[in-house]
Amino acid sequence: MSRPSPARLLIAAVAIISFFIFIDTPYTGDDLGYKAIFQGASPRYDSWWSYPRWVVSHWLNTNGRIPNDIMPLLFSLPKGLVALACAAVLMLMYRMALALSMPGKKGFWPVALTAAIFFVLPWWDSMFVFACQLNYVWASAFSLLAVWIIFSVKSGSRWFTLVSALVCGAGAMMHEAASLPLLVGLSFYILYARWRPDRVQKIMLMAFAVGTALVTLSPGIIMRAGDNVAADDLLPVLLLKTDIVAAALWVVIVWKYFSKKDREKVVALMRSRLGIFAVASLASMVISLASGIVGRSGWFAEMYALMVIFGWLSRRWQAKVRWASPLLCCLVLGQLVGVAIWQHRLSNEFDVFIEDYVASDDGLVYQDYTRDGQLPWWALGRLRGVLDPDDAWLLSTHAAYYREDAPWPVVVPIEAADHIPLDNEEYELLNGDLLTRELPYETEDILLERERQTIKLCEIDGRQWVAQAIPAGGWHLSPRQLDLGDR
Repeated sequence: MSRPSPARLLIAAVAIISFFIFIDTPYTGDDLGYKAIFQGASPRYDSWWSYPRWVVSHWLNTNGRIPNDIMPLLFSLPKGLVALACAAVLMLMYRMALALSMPGKKGFWPVALTAAIFFVLPWWDSMFVFACQLNYVWASAFSLLAVWIIFSVKSGSRWFTLVSALVCGAGAMMHEAASLPLLVGLSFYILYARWRPDRVQKIMLMAFAVGTALVTLSPGIIMRAGDNVAADDLLPVLLLKTDIVAAALWVVIVWKYFSKKDREKVVALMRSRLGIFAVASLASMVISLASGIVGRSGWFAEMYALMVIFGWLSRRWQAKVRWASPLLCCLVLGQLVGVAIWQHRLSNEFDVFIEDYVASDDGLVYQDYTRDGQLPWWALGRLRGVLDPDDAWLLSTHAAYYREDAPWPVVVPIEAADHIPLDNEEYELLNGDLLTRELPYETEDILLERERQTIKLCEIDGRQWVAQAIPAGGWHLSPRQLDLGDR
């Protein structure tokens, strides 16, 4: 029995540590939005018999992604099972990326690709919200699994073929920005590389195409695509923040194609299976930039680009630097263990926050918690703690899920209890927050278009502050915490 490769051991370790992170990660934002459909203080439906009707309504009005359809079911399970499922699919994503980009390879390059996926992809953009895990990590895993099935499954029984085709169709329906670019890449491979699929492969391709059509042509996603929402950044800035790896890949491909010395190498690359993912990265980058959303919209473009870059490097160079693989493994696991320790601490704070919020008369919570500005930089935005005052969408979903009267949570330092209700004009608390009877003159209501929520911001000494109304009267002002992924 052969020893497992370093990359497989690393991926298994990442999945195991991530399981404990998932256990300690609270449900927030869209997680609670989907849980509230059949659970919570004011569920939208009072019976699971309404579930099929809700799925159809979701396809018509929101999107056709399977992850969103299964969230109400998944989030009704014990947290341990949800964490186990997320850890297992995370492992599948890494394994499929390696299997498709450098099949059979061992040693440095599989470890390097694993580390690149771990550090380069936009994990900082709410990827430890479970809804994002399903929409991006799960979508990556199962769409890549579908491509792997297309090339790997040979003739078998009718039942085996049917199950494989269903998996391909479901993999395509995970996310339109994952499957549509892959379908474009597969079409390119058929036309440019003159690949001739056999009968079983044609069935798998057809299933994948049908799934892609169902998710891409969902009336809900088409309506959302037509929303007139301002882009998060100017196009060049959006490209640099969101699709830099995919853009760099295509700059190199175009540059080398017009070089007589390297043109044949580019042609060989595009005629190989890596060409599928090169084309997919370009198509996904176009979708990402068209969406105007910074961060996670570039997830699939960057994933496919990394697979091409490291897959091509693994074919060109035989890396013999023995210390490189252990170093990368230590960096990945060291960062992840640190995140797990911090997330456990934040989880305890979050539990206290929710308990006090539910028990409060009006949504006011007295708590000294770890603010996002106090989190270590090396956590790379992966931690989830007590909500910031400007996290409008998270605050609104918590309010709707946990309380029928739905007051937004207002979290103030414990010290503030000595001054509320306010009897003076202004107090400065020990942590620098302010309690005031009146808002500063220049306070503005800021509409967050994508969230369709409003927050109050003012400027003090050249810095933005968030103003929250204290139910008993007056205002709590705190410096705005600009997190990675804030829009």
